[in-house]
Amino acid sequence: ATTDHPRTLRPTPNPPTHQWSRCRLETELAVMGYDFPVSRSERPEREISVNGASRWFLLAMFITTFGAAMAKLATAFVTYGYSRSVITVVVVATAQTAPVVLFAPIAIRLVHRVGAARTFGISSFVLGFAALVVAIVTAAGRLSVTTLFLWSLTTGVVVGLTSPALPMFIRQLAPEGKVAGYNAMVVRS
Repeated sequence: ATTDHPRTLRPTPNPPTHQWSRCRLETELAVMGYDFPVSRSERPEREISVNGASRWFLLAMFITTFGAAMAKLATAFVTYGYSRSVITVVVVATAQTAPVVLFAPIAIRLVHRVGAARTFGISSFVLGFAALVVAIVTAAGRLSVTTLFLWSLTTGVVVGLTSPALPMFIRQLAPEGKVAGYNAMVVRS
């Protein structure tokens, strides 16, 4: 159901079949009565202001998420390079992901007992330390499939036991009544 609000987008009866360019889209939206800011200076202020600590948290979340994704790719690549077996790659990847599912009931109780901020901090420290150990082993030339499996298992268990900590910690950091918007900012970071 559509309303008569000027910002409501209404589907056109005969949608065009050509590719939409940004200029064409803006023109069509303006004709339909959709009022939107054109330049950065006309954009409305964010509903959520981000203070200095939150900026550092968002930056750290971006670096952590990007690094974790790259580590998973590198682990799969190196595991295959050492073993030449796809099954070994699957076993190492499963060691990292299965504990999240297996430890979910325990993790919720653990985070409630210890506290979200403390659990998040401890898990970040342990994960960073485990990555440092793997980096040292790699620099020493002693990296093996067993080492990668143990590292994957360690990170899987730590993440599995502490996975509810991040969403609970984000709720603590978010401004009053704006948890959804703050969570969206963290996810976009």
